[in-house]
Amino acid sequence: MTRHDPRPSARRAAAVAFAAIALALALAACLHHDLPDRLAGSRQTFVARGDAAMRQVRRLHGGVAARDDAAFAVYGAGAASVWMAEARDTALAARFVTDMRARIGRGDTPFRVDSTATVAGREVVVLTGMGQRHWCFRTGRRVVWVAAQRRLATAARDEALAFYH
Repeated sequence: MTRHDPRPSARRAAAVAFAAIALALALAACLHHDLPDRLAGSRQTFVARGDAAMRQVRRLHGGVAARDDAAFAVYGAGAASVWMAEARDTALAARFVTDMRARIGRGDTPFRVDSTATVAGREVVVLTGMGQRHWCFRTGRRVVWVAAQRRLATAARDEALAFYH
């Protein structure tokens, strides 16, 4: 009578479990390329994604334009922040920027549109408000809003534009 040794089976199961965990972690890392890890020399200190971030975007922007996904991050001790909202298509993303700019133009927000400029080949809305510099731009289906303290403003803008190429 031969005896069955359970150890090879246990080793195989452990190897499969390890591979599954490694694959899940790798996929999670790929899925979270929606926000820069660092901005203007600071690491993320707060992050919200998915439903929590979409609720904040809708609250801040009055439900303007349907969005499929959103993410938000604060860098350093509030030195900079990035909001990213993703629409179903580029037309909705473009409408979101247009509607947001029109709402700010009505004067019922703490922001003021200073200008629109072409930076790194993209149309960027330049704003001020709440003691910071702000930029809003569209890249494909994504609409990005970057805010930074004035001393970090240019670096934050340039890094965000490079991240969302």
